[in-house]
Amino acid sequence: MTRYLLSTHFDLFFADAIIVVEGAAERILLPHLIQHHYPGLAVAYLSFLQLGGSHAHRMRPLIEALEVPTLIITDLDAVAQVNNGKRNVWQSARPHLGAAQTTANHTLKTWIPGIADIDSLMAVPSNTLCHADATHSIAVAFQTPQEVTQGAQTQTITPSTFEDALVLTNPKAVGNAANTDLACLMTRDFGEYIATAPRPDDLATALFDRLAKKPEKAAFALDLLYIEDIKALRVPPYIDKGLTWIASQLKGGEGAI
Repeated sequence: MTRYLLSTHFDLFFADAIIVVEGAAERILLPHLIQHHYPGLAVAYLSFLQLGGSHAHRMRPLIEALEVPTLIITDLDAVAQVNNGKRNVWQSARPHLGAAQTTANHTLKTWIPGIADIDSLMAVPSNTLCHADATHSIAVAFQTPQEVTQGAQTQTITPSTFEDALVLTNPKAVGNAANTDLACLMTRDFGEYIATAPRPDDLATALFDRLAKKPEKAAFALDLLYIEDIKALRVPPYIDKGLTWIASQLKGGEGAI
């Protein structure tokens, strides 16, 4: 377990709350999003623990022993069984209801909420902040269906990662970032999809396919730090639910700060 901890992680022993993230983009952007949109959390001592993938379940003994409010932000990691011409294999897929998909995320399968079926994971009531452990002050937030408007249409889309969720939540801000001279290739590609995709589903498919090909996630996050008004950048709905939950824990369960 200790091989997942760096010297910079040991502040979690002194934190008011812990936020576990998978990748660099979340680690770069979340502190800024919290600063601008969650003032109560911004003054708390938050420890961000980046594990480089869906490995939060490996830290379960430590997280439970610390007894500190902990939010795990992770990906739905939907996979579907397909035939590759020789045999049936599990392959990464855009999340869809009724598509016989399961999650490859061990945190979701074996810990919180302990569910593998994608349909069941996506069926989160709108008034539920996020999945929480009834015994410990620990919750998990992952992508759930959200309303997305593209062109003249609005559809319900379930993102696959933090990055496509961020684009679907902030198409105007990402489009502005894509138009800067120093934007990375992935940001520019995202801007093109936003400008040309006729429907939300087309935009979501284009984002999913691009993220499967050499994603420049840290560079994309850095591009967003330099948009003209970073306060206009909003957290995806599933993360908003998680941050609202952890704010309620720091307020003694009284609701969001």
